[in-house]
Amino acid sequence: MSFVPASFVLYLIQERVTKAKHLQFVSGVSPLVYWVTNFFWDMINYSISSAMVVGIFVAFDKKCYTSPTNLPALVALLLLYGWSVTPMMYPMSYIFNVPSTAYVSLSCINLFIGINSSAITFILELFENNRALLKFNDLLKKVLLIFPHFCLGRGLIDMAMNQAVTDVYARFGEEYSIDPFKWDFVGRNLVFMAAEGFVYFILTLLIQYRFFLDHWLSESPSTLDKHEDNDVAQERERIYNGGSKEDILQIRDLSKTYPGRRRPAVDRICVGVPAGECFGLLGVNGAGKTTTFKMLTGDTDVSSGQASVAGYRYAAMETLPWLPQCT
Repeated sequence: MSFVPASFVLYLIQERVTKAKHLQFVSGVSPLVYWVTNFFWDMINYSISSAMVVGIFVAFDKKCYTSPTNLPALVALLLLYGWSVTPMMYPMSYIFNVPSTAYVSLSCINLFIGINSSAITFILELFENNRALLKFNDLLKKVLLIFPHFCLGRGLIDMAMNQAVTDVYARFGEEYSIDPFKWDFVGRNLVFMAAEGFVYFILTLLIQYRFFLDHWLSESPSTLDKHEDNDVAQERERIYNGGSKEDILQIRDLSKTYPGRRRPAVDRICVGVPAGECFGLLGVNGAGKTTTFKMLTGDTDVSSGQASVAGYRYAAMETLPWLPQCT
């Protein structure tokens, strides 16, 4: 349950690094469709793993998980764990650039959180005479509910402990049973995992739309207008006067300043390209050619200015965060 969700990030990183993901967006695929499709396919694969886990418990006749009352809770725990931990892994695809490194790192993180969080709360419960530790443990169990790993691990522990108590009562000829879906038992773990699935998936979409990205605008005065060539100045004047309304590509004062740098990589470029015209950029290394096309295709955000390709308008992300990217 730690290794399987971590494996879902491998192809996401590979698609991002090789620009296959960006190519899909440029071709018109919606980010929402992209992530929903990935999530749907990953859940199908995860369901197969969950079915194998349930089959192992049934084969070994573990009553704490396979009794008529506990089996539905086990299935719900496993399915909701996949529902919540899978989108939790998605934002990690933006951090790593090597799929194998991401797989090892995320697997270790999942193991660390799942095992240690469950073990710590279980050990603290043994100090029955220490009220301070018991209060701290109660608070800790509420805080750790934000991690699907803890919800799964703690839920399995509680189900096993409950079955042990049931067996003790059975030896004395008494019947003891508790609904595993009660809030104080496994119910709150299920509710939190169900909510976390939506939260982490929405977080992934917000990151994809660069909702949390800080944007830097170039505040240093441009010297381009003092030294630009006559044909460049004429094109800029044509753009300012509205002469590019019929152009299929319209760029007006498009600029890009990378974080930590005062000098802009692209400084207020203005150009219009009519339909049917073959257009290219010439310049020395570092002139801003690649950055310009990255801004036009949505591969990087715009610091200032605006551009439109075939009517699709693209401007600085802080003013238009939800517009579709250029096609």
